[in-house]
Parts: sequence; structure tokens; C-alpha cells
Amino acid sequence: MADPTQAQPDQVVNSALPTEEAVIPVIKEQLHLSTREIVTGEVQVRKEIHTETVAIPLSTVHTAYREERVPINRVVDLMPQPRYEGKNLIVPVVREEQVVTKRLVLVEEIHLIQETHSEEHTERVELHTEEAIITRVPHDKHSTSPLAD
Repeated sequence: MADPTQAQPDQVVNSALPTEEAVIPVIKEQLHLSTREIVTGEVQVRKEIHTETVAIPLSTVHTAYREERVPINRVVDLMPQPRYEGKNLIVPVVREEQVVTKRLVLVEEIHLIQETHSEEHTERVELHTEEAIITRVPHDKHSTSPLAD
């Protein structure tokens, strides 16, 4: 008689197992991710322009010449040239006289004296400054978002 523990390789002998097959289900979970936009609030930006008038001190310089005639009446050999003495311009004036010989007589000098005076005044100008004001507006939870799917 054959030993049941010495079974042939193609034969499986198990007297403890029932002959009925059992099915065990295998479950696999899958995760699908997606995104959607939800409006949670709004931001309002308002720009205000402020105007400020400021006084700017300015100086205006006026230059004028005062005429002063200085008599000289002196005979000169050469024609004198205009010249400066400091800020004063001196313009010689001559005439020719007929004598046995011709000579130059310095009749006078015209002294043009520069006079400068300063005048202080204030100009008013407008300067503009912009200010951005940001206001947050919360979103109404009961309304549907135009961006939501």
C-alpha cells in the first residue's frame, strides 16, 4: 500500500482542505486630484491726488546803467579805447580840432556805472502727490463664484 505522504509530484493530496475553492477579492484605491478657483474676497484700489501749494523763494536780478559824463578836455596823441574800471565801462569821446596842426582833444569820458539791485519775491506753485488706498472686500459665501467649476 502506498504511503500518502509520498505523493507523486503532480498530485496534491491534502485531506485537511475542503475541495471547494475560496475567492479573496483584492481592492485597489485610486486618488484623483483636481483644483478649482474659489473667490474668497476682492481688493479695491483707489487713488487719491492731493494738491499742496508751496511758496518757493526766487531772486530776480535787474541790471541797469547810469550815465555819468566826466569832462576831461585834454589833448591826446592816440585814439583812446573803451575800457573797464571794475564793473564800470568807460567810453572815450573825442573831437578833431583844426589848428596849425591837427590834434586830438579828449573832451569827456562817459562813465557807464553798473548798478545792480536784487529783488526778493515768492512764487506759489502747486505740487501733486498721489496716494493709493487699498480696501479688502470679503466675498459673500452664499453667492456662487464666477471662477468656481
